[in-house]
Amino acid sequence: MEGNLDNATFVPENTNVPSINLYLNGTAQLRGDKRLGVAITVTKNMMEDSAIDLKDYIESLLVERIGSALEQSIFNGDGSQLGFLGIAKDTNVVSSPLNINAATIDQLRAIQNLVHDKALPNSVWYMNRTFFNEVTRLQDGNKNYYVSYQSGVPYLLGSPIEITGGLAADTASGNIPVVYGDISMGYTCGIAKEIESYTTSSTADALRGTVTFTVYMLVDGCVTNYAALAVGKVA
Repeated sequence: MEGNLDNATFVPENTNVPSINLYLNGTAQLRGDKRLGVAITVTKNMMEDSAIDLKDYIESLLVERIGSALEQSIFNGDGSQLGFLGIAKDTNVVSSPLNINAATIDQLRAIQNLVHDKALPNSVWYMNRTFFNEVTRLQDGNKNYYVSYQSGVPYLLGSPIEITGGLAADTASGNIPVVYGDISMGYTCGIAKEIESYTTSSTADALRGTVTFTVYMLVDGCVTNYAALAVGKVA
């Protein structure tokens, strides 16, 4: 599914195998030079008096914040130097209209039908909480809800639903409250430097009796396979 990659063909003997072009949409944009980081400063007394391993706890907390920022940028980044070009802001991602306060199952099915069949097996619905609440109310003619649950995971039209804070709850026209598709197939993060954590104790820290924990990485991201993703856009 690399762009519009041509198929292989059967060729007669003594005939050259035809060459095809490789279209890796967006990969040229992945420079991996965007620095994503977070830091926190705590007192040395707190570190020494804590009944738990505060160092591991703090580092895990900061890594979690890195993950949250990545999620936000993957879905809603504006493409600036300080963030990715997110799925919702990429105008090349195919879309289908939604009535935000009266979405129908046919509108949701239309979004699903925009995704390439090879991406369907691992496709997921990504929704903001407000839109998810609306979707859970949808019923068929026999008053059966379209959203079902398997081991606590909500499903719609055969695919799981994930609630994300990366999609804005704004109901204005043009907003994207839902993304459908296989993100692992359609979106690429180019990592120049894996997540790294370190502690520092500068002169200022020494005077205050504090220590600073920092976690950061060098990364970039963009849609690289538009056939694997689709969005619902508020009409």
